[in-house]
Amino acid sequence: MRKLTWLLLIGLAGISCRAKDAPQYSFKFNEKTKVLYVEAFGETWVQQSVPGMEIMAVGWQTPQGTLTLTMLDARQNRIEAKWQLKGSELFCEVRCSSNVAVSYPWPFVRKVPQESDRLLVPVAEGILYPAHNHSIQPYSWLKGNTGYGISLPLFGTIDRKGSGYGCFAEDPDYFEIKVNWTDQWTLTPTWVPGKNEFGARKCRYQFFQKESRDQAGVAIAKWYRSWLKETGYLVPLSKKKPKHGKPEDLVACPQVWVWSDPLETAQFLNSLGIDRALLANVDPKYWTVDRDVLDQIHEMGYLTGKYDNYEDRWPAELAEITECTKGYPEGLIIAKDGKFVPAWQLAGPDGQTYTGAKLCSGYGKQLIKRDLPKELRRLPYSSRFIDVITASELRECFHPEHPHDRTGDRKDRMAILKFSSQQVLTGAEKGTWWSVAACHYLQGILSLNPYPPADDIGNSPAKILDEVNRDYLRFDVGHVYRFPLFELVAHDCVIPTWYWGDGNNKHPGTWREKDLLTILYGGAPMWCFQTIGEMRNYADSLKASYRFVKPALEQIGLAEMASFAVVSRSGALQQTRWANGAVVTVNFGDTAELLTVEGVQVSIPPQGYHLVEAAAPLPWWKRLF
Repeated sequence: MRKLTWLLLIGLAGISCRAKDAPQYSFKFNEKTKVLYVEAFGETWVQQSVPGMEIMAVGWQTPQGTLTLTMLDARQNRIEAKWQLKGSELFCEVRCSSNVAVSYPWPFVRKVPQESDRLLVPVAEGILYPAHNHSIQPYSWLKGNTGYGISLPLFGTIDRKGSGYGCFAEDPDYFEIKVNWTDQWTLTPTWVPGKNEFGARKCRYQFFQKESRDQAGVAIAKWYRSWLKETGYLVPLSKKKPKHGKPEDLVACPQVWVWSDPLETAQFLNSLGIDRALLANVDPKYWTVDRDVLDQIHEMGYLTGKYDNYEDRWPAELAEITECTKGYPEGLIIAKDGKFVPAWQLAGPDGQTYTGAKLCSGYGKQLIKRDLPKELRRLPYSSRFIDVITASELRECFHPEHPHDRTGDRKDRMAILKFSSQQVLTGAEKGTWWSVAACHYLQGILSLNPYPPADDIGNSPAKILDEVNRDYLRFDVGHVYRFPLFELVAHDCVIPTWYWGDGNNKHPGTWREKDLLTILYGGAPMWCFQTIGEMRNYADSLKASYRFVKPALEQIGLAEMASFAVVSRSGALQQTRWANGAVVTVNFGDTAELLTVEGVQVSIPPQGYHLVEAAAPLPWWKRLF
């Protein structure tokens, strides 16, 4: 560890601290106004206090350059925050005398506001929200460790000129983000109570000055990626080799959900010249599936998959409508109030609605170790989709036979995913930072879940829509507010695809936009149909879509996303560069645009793309294994 030299400056107004080896950074506290400031790259950032908490005492530890703030909240809980500048990073540790929710550190805002500021929020892949536009309210259910909240414990503020900062939580099991409006939208780190005590909650900040907003966003992503790598959570696909299925076969591989005979589906895809696909719904509870059927599908070059769930459970008397009955009631989560935790609702044949209960992951990891190997010996699938596990928030369990706190829940869920990924190619719903270490693909990470095409896509995933919600067009398939934060962090570790209720074919009117986003992010198409008959009606569209995305996705393969940039004034041209040398430039606009790529001026057609091939010949990614 390098030795830091500190300059501690004491004046009438307060105390400031600057690291000698990072002279562009300093932080100071004004004891009169009780305000914390950060100076970075010639700009001043001011910590904006949140009502309900008051600073009561200030302390400095000179040798370490540590600022300690002691505060009281409205209920007289004592909160202590320690700030320390280490190199280019500003660290904060928060403790509380009581086991309650604490919203701290307070948000940093510019002393001189910038109208071009945007909040970088990890909703699914990532969104850039205008900080000063009150009419565009950021998504507010920013729960940590749930794919329907935030996919990464990370956020930032960046402006058009590339100035800004990022913040991430080091212990994210208890982390979430609060959204507030004063004279602008702000994001506040918030820590939920622990099972037994509050403990120490840690986060860190880094301030950036790059040449553009996109470069600043990339820098934030790579900064967090380096932490994941340092802590062992950044596990590339080349290191995830299951007994059944090959990670490299997920490249340019559409995921197909259709509630029809899988062998007939495979034959239909083969007749269209679609030579890669993951048939994700090869399930013997719907139709005849045996080893011979799987062998025939595998011989055609397709992957086979099956649905699984270790979150939702129903009593044994509902076995006719669900196979998710094992562990009810002995394996269920018992909440602090002594009750079961409600889960998904099922409609029974009698017209009644049956609410499930949440299975404890500590019990679930026993089930998968017992059941999955036996099933694979009988039916050697290539893949497993484990629903809900990375979409549902972490929970405490007070069951005496399998108790755990949120950290224990996360570790047990990871154990479920890791065991599955050692057996077969494994995917999960939405995605979180910790799923990067265990999964091969994430179903739904490409979909911006606050902005669905319709309100019933979870219950009707295969329903094709002629009309969609307005915000769906603006955010989910729009290109103005999206930012590929998750892919910049983890593309080489996990393949992204769309939610099954938000597939490429969900709204035929925006199928091309979905294909363009799939290419730009290096993902996999999602095709979802109710029947093979309905799927046949879209034969030409499926064939055209596959031929459109395949060349780019093959070149991208399993590479790290090196950068992202908006490369035209219109914003319609967007570009991703990849660590293997591939470059993809997508045109979301309705007219052709000229652009110089790698020294050559090219015309990129409307709703089309330009591709610079990877440095190594195809299939380059197979040499990783």
